[in-house]
Parts: sequence; structure tokens; C-alpha cells
Amino acid sequence: MELISVVVPVYNDERNISRCAESILSQTYTALEIIFVNDGSADKTGEICDGYAARDERVKVIHKQNGGPQSAVIAGVGAARGEYIVFCDSDDWLSDDIIKRLYETLKDQKADGVRCGFLRHESGAVSEVGALKSRLYDKEEIENEILFSFFEETGSINENWSNSRWGKIYRTRLLRKALAGCNSELSIGEDLEMNLRYLALCGSVYVLSGYYGYCYISREGSITNTGYSRMACRYLLLLDVLRELASQQKRKGRAVNRCADMELTEAFFMIVEGDGKIMQKRRSIKKIIPNLAGADRIKDKIAECKPYVKWSFNIMLRRSVFWGLIMYDVIQRAAKLLNR
Repeated sequence: MELISVVVPVYNDERNISRCAESILSQTYTALEIIFVNDGSADKTGEICDGYAARDERVKVIHKQNGGPQSAVIAGVGAARGEYIVFCDSDDWLSDDIIKRLYETLKDQKADGVRCGFLRHESGAVSEVGALKSRLYDKEEIENEILFSFFEETGSINENWSNSRWGKIYRTRLLRKALAGCNSELSIGEDLEMNLRYLALCGSVYVLSGYYGYCYISREGSITNTGYSRMACRYLLLLDVLRELASQQKRKGRAVNRCADMELTEAFFMIVEGDGKIMQKRRSIKKIIPNLAGADRIKDKIAECKPYVKWSFNIMLRRSVFWGLIMYDVIQRAAKLLNR
């Protein structure tokens, strides 16, 4: 049996790591190397991982300073000895036959990667998520139907390959090449960049439908207004990475720019309308504005505002963010007084 490495980046997850670990240890495919990358956890996560290493010789634990999820992935892949790599997030778990199914499908199809579906656990409900039909994509189809579609048409690869690193099997050799070009500072979209780079190296990939072997806990939640400032900065870095990747692959990146307009316009309005000090808002908005110049979406949203509010937004975009925010604040205060 060929050795498969399972990489689990983990940070402060003492509540869930045992469920994740047990699901990996109970796999029907047993030729495994299990690598827990403890990314500077402050709780008992590292101790729990060490306990599994003492219990099963297949388990290895890497303890490192906190550097974010991408740095943990890079560390785990760098240490892997397996011919293939599977990922699992520490708060998720695996069906007992997922690695066997992914590996056998990859060998049968002679592919460089395989993706399966997953079970989404959210608010007590469970739903199946995956491709509608199984399909092999050769190199030309990867280029035209996945990569070109992402950069120039849809801005998404979820219909065929998906953004996430989990629920897939990768060739270690190709994955290391892909990660060598990735930005280790990304804190959102890091899986997307890795997959886009990986797909560009593949001769073929296979999408497996009707099998939902990965168990995913939905972590989606509301973002606070102050959180939008941080999220916008993170998204700007992702946008720079995707634009650079488009340039490297000699693409225009039209869909990337459209998606950026949508996300950054939403962030712009959430920051302006949310709580927070004016100078803090000013710093965040000044980073966003250069990426909104000429964007139709923000112009349309401003056009829907009341005249005085519209005036304050236009001042922010065209003249002074600070004085535009002051004007907006004055208008909102006056509106509250008039409505009493």
C-alpha cells in the first residue's frame, strides 16, 4: 500500500481535535502518516495531539509558533513523506472510508487529484453538498472550464473543484510546487490560491459525485461592523494575490475584478455605517477606495441614497475621506434628532 499523509492544521481546538483524530485513526485505508500541525495553540490542543502520537506510531506532531493557517499547511506538507496528501480541519471529521475512496478513484482514473462531496452540519441540520455528476477533467478542460471560467467568467470554482483543501486527495510532488508560489500571509482565500496553482500543474483531475465522505461543521457567522475593517484588509491582500496570479498565467482577471467590486463595495458601506471611531474608519476606507475607482456597483449604490447622504459618500470617494465621514456623521445625528 502506498503511504498517504493526512495533514491537520490545528489551533486552540481542544474541544474538537479528538473527534477529528479518531476519525482519521479509524480509516479503512491504514497506510497513513498523520501530521498534526499545532500552530501555537494556547490551550491543551498540543498535549492532546502528543497523546495520540504516543498512542499510534503513525501520528507525528509539529509544534510551531502561530503563523496562520497557510503557514501550518506549508509546514505539514513540507514534512509529509506520503506520495499523496489529504487534509482535514481540526473541527471537522472524516467518514471511515473517505481516504480509500479518494485514493482508489485517483488510481482508477489516473488523475492528479480527486474531489468528493461533503456533509454540511449547520444548526442541527445536515445537507449533502457536491457535484451533480462524476467527471474527469483533462488538462485542456481544466484550463477552459475551471481556470478560465474562474478568472474571466464566474469568479468561482465551486461548481467543479471547490475552494477548500479538504475533501480532496493531492499528489505531494505537485502540491509542494503549488505551495511554493503561495502567499503565506493570506488569512482568507488561502485554500483558493493553493487550488488554483495546483490545478494549473495537473494533467487531469476527477470530480466524484454521489459520495459525501467529508463531514464539515459550518463556521459561517455574522461579521461585526468593526470586523469588516479587518476583513476588508484581508480581502485586499487576497485580491492582490489573485491579480498577480492572473498576470502570471497571462489572464485579464475580469471576473476577479467584478467579485472584488462586490465584496469591497459591501465592506465600504458596512465600515461607514458601522460603529467605530472616524479615524479608524478613515484608515480602512483609504485602503479600499483605490480598488473602487470607476466601479459601477458602488456608483449604483450611492445613487440610491438620499441626496445629503449621497453628497457625503461622493466627498469620501472624490475629495476627502475624513470630511466625508464627518459629513455623514452629522447627517445621521441630525436625522435621529428629527425623528424623535
